[in-house]
Parts: sequence; structure tokens; C-alpha cells
Amino acid sequence: GVASIVINYLFIVQWGLNGLIVAYNIIHLFLSILLFRFGFSAYPISIDWRRIRITFTWFALFLLGAYFSINENNIIFYSLTTFLFIAFFTYLNYSQFITSKERTDLNHLFSSIGVKLFN
Repeated sequence: GVASIVINYLFIVQWGLNGLIVAYNIIHLFLSILLFRFGFSAYPISIDWRRIRITFTWFALFLLGAYFSINENNIIFYSLTTFLFIAFFTYLNYSQFITSKERTDLNHLFSSIGVKLFN
């Protein structure tokens, strides 16, 4: 609580409304990390860091592609983002990222609307 008051005071006095937004995000990030640490110590689970890194990399690649092409022609922007989206699902389909049980479950879920996601 004291850290929250200090961070809010310092950031709001220095940067006004922008400081409020930054302080809010910093405090919530800090609280989320604390909650994760306490929760993880109480209920330990295994986390597949490899899958998290791969997902983050694809997400960052998509954001960077969108960011650097946003001021370009509409055809370039939409083509690039669509290509990255299709490349991501192609990667999911042909790699070992998703297990066979997960593939079966996803196909079963989407079969109700007539879509088959994976081979």
C-alpha cells in the first residue's frame, strides 16, 4: 500500500495523467507477479516455458509486422498481417507445438460449426 502511494505520488506529480496510467500499470504488474509467486508456492504446477516463449515470439512478430506496416499502403498492411496469421496456424498445424490430444479436442470443438483446424 505504501509503495503504491509513493509510486502514484511520484509519477502523477511528474507526468500528470500519463504518470497515473504508468503508475497504475506498474502497480498492477507488481501485484500480479506477487499473486503469481504466492499462488505458485501454494499450488505448484508445471509450466511449459518452451510453449510460452514460442507463443510470445509469434505474438511479438505479429505486433512488429503490424507496427512497421501500419503507415504503408493498405495492401501491404493487410497482406503482411494476414500472412503472419496464416503462417502461425501453419506452424501450429505442422509442428509438435500442439499435442495430438489437444488437436483432437480442438477439432471436436470446432466440428460443431463445420470447421476442421488440424489434419
